[in-house]
Amino acid sequence: MALSAIINNFKSLTFVIIFYIFTFSQSVAESIFSTALTVNNLVISNYDLNQRELLYKLLRKPGDIKIEARNDLINDRIKLQVINNEKIKLSKSQLKEIFVKYANRIGLDELRLSEALNNSGVDHETLVAYLSVENRWQKVIIKKFIPLIEVTPHEIERYHLHGEAAMDTKILLAEIALPLSKETSEQSKSIVDKIIAKAFTVNEFSKLAASISMSPTAKNGGALEWLSLKSLPQELRVKLLNLEIAELSSPIVMGTSLIVFQMRGVSNPKKEKTSKLNLKDGDTYNIIKNKLYNQKAEFYGNSFFGKLKAKAIIINK
Repeated sequence: MALSAIINNFKSLTFVIIFYIFTFSQSVAESIFSTALTVNNLVISNYDLNQRELLYKLLRKPGDIKIEARNDLINDRIKLQVINNEKIKLSKSQLKEIFVKYANRIGLDELRLSEALNNSGVDHETLVAYLSVENRWQKVIIKKFIPLIEVTPHEIERYHLHGEAAMDTKILLAEIALPLSKETSEQSKSIVDKIIAKAFTVNEFSKLAASISMSPTAKNGGALEWLSLKSLPQELRVKLLNLEIAELSSPIVMGTSLIVFQMRGVSNPKKEKTSKLNLKDGDTYNIIKNKLYNQKAEFYGNSFFGKLKAKAIIINK
């Protein structure tokens, strides 16, 4: 074979190899950055999922990292839509400050955290975006709900008597639970709004629960067994403890249900009652007030997010 033919064949082979490498690399890149799912038209890419998994692995987050990463990214996109609507932004200096504070919180400085991210294959912007959503969501809650929150002296007294210091306290409740799905949420919310706008006796509430509640307790007129405070989520304790007998709670989202509770009774070990005046003389009053304030803010924030998530449109690609 002539030398020129060999050279031409070698050139052709080289071109084929280069073309194959280029197209293969391009297809891999397209696969990595392709859309995995959308949440309210906001994209979550395969790269986003991979990066969040690597971040959680670095931070040693408990649970199934793949599931946690996917669920948390979905939640972030839901929050991000509200954040964008509220036009809440952070400057470069604020983002850096958040990054530095987070580094200090986990016992590192800015440089060592950056090195740890780099060594784990986590892009710096992945952690910054994660912290940014968390920070801006808090600002949304502050903007929307903090002005509406009020802690009364009566609530402080009740908490002092029946709160964390008396974990043997038990409450007796009745419930009306309605389905909270995309198809039924609007109807359920409308029904609940009408319920809480009225005053019900115990018997009236029981009859209504028996006729419309989706809970198995409907056969007992919505009546629950005595519940220990420590068996309830923290955000529910204050919400329910401050109800008078026969008073209704505000709507509470629990899983796929929208629930209204009616207070039936409170049972607690004897504890000497402290007057509001004596409470105000010490630090206890303000400590309890701040705790109730934070619990209410957390409760409103979780309820708000729960409603957003129930309406979210999630599409897997």
